[in-house]
Amino acid sequence: MLDPSNDWRAIDPWHTQMASFRAIEQGFNLIRQTSQGLSAAFDYQGRRLAAMDHYETTDYAMVSQVPTKGVRTVYARLGDWFAMVCLGGLVLLTVLSLRRKRA
Repeated sequence: MLDPSNDWRAIDPWHTQMASFRAIEQGFNLIRQTSQGLSAAFDYQGRRLAAMDHYETTDYAMVSQVPTKGVRTVYARLGDWFAMVCLGGLVLLTVLSLRRKRA
C-alpha cells in the first residue's frame, strides 16, 4: 500500500505510527511517503524496514525492500462486525427503553 501524505512538525511521527498500526490490522505492507514528516516502510507484521524523518536528515531519500505479499488477518476477514453488533445492541436497548417509558 502506498500512502503519500503531508504532515507538519507538531504531528511528526504520530501519523506514520498510526498508519503502521492499520497496516498490521489489515495485513498489508505499507510505504508512507511524507512531505515534512516521518516517511517509513513497514511489512505486514509492523516491522519498520526503513525510515527517514524530514526534520532530521539532509539526504531526503529512502530506499527499502518491501515484501510483495501480505496476510489475511482476522480483522480483514470480519471487518467491523463487532462495532455493528454494538450499534445494533444500542438501537435495540433504545427501542426497549422507549417502549417501557410509554407503557
